[in-house]
Amino acid sequence: MLTEFDDNGDGVISLDEFIAHLKDAPALWQAIHSNINPATGKLKGYVSLEQQLADLEAKAAPLDAKQVSNYE
Repeated sequence: MLTEFDDNGDGVISLDEFIAHLKDAPALWQAIHSNINPATGKLKGYVSLEQQLADLEAKAAPLDAKQVSNYE
């Protein structure tokens, strides 16, 4: 993919390069397009870093409580 999409040869596929080549990969374009949430413009499964952290903290809370009770 890098050799096909990296037009300027800098070793990085820029957003402009990626978008320019989507016309050459209609299946990829369709896969991306079908997974965009029209309300947010983000991927349907997108979870922000803040939400990921909150989810992890919620999962860890019972473990923390159990560890504290083991020492009491």
